[in-house]
Amino acid sequence: MPGTQLGVHPPRAYETIYVLRPDVAKEAATKVSGRVQEVVEREGGKLTLVETWGRRQLAYPVRKFKRGVYVYVRYVSGSGLVTELERNLRMLDEVGLCGCLADDMGLGKTIQVLGVLSMSRRRKKQRGNHIGHRR
Repeated sequence: MPGTQLGVHPPRAYETIYVLRPDVAKEAATKVSGRVQEVVEREGGKLTLVETWGRRQLAYPVRKFKRGVYVYVRYVSGSGLVTELERNLRMLDEVGLCGCLADDMGLGKTIQVLGVLSMSRRRKKQRGNHIGHRR
């Protein structure tokens, strides 16, 4: 196509849900939110919505917690920001889970992906704990 470059994708709407530990202090939650905003701006994206959904029951324990503080973020950016944002969230001790998806997949898919990612991590840990486990 004329006027487009190979490997360059137009900005797209994305959504991220991250879950903070239930015992997280307000200052720590603000720190995480600031990190998200910093990464989005640094990578040339634009935040469009940030909602704190509050403390909710998890479907299954994550890092030995049965509850977590859910935060929903929407932003517009190129695809490189998603990887960088997930990398930054995983480095923070306050964050138990995070998942990013393109907005056109819908919020339900984001929540499903969070569940699948967490289950696969838990199963990997369980497999590694059994001596003589066969694949």
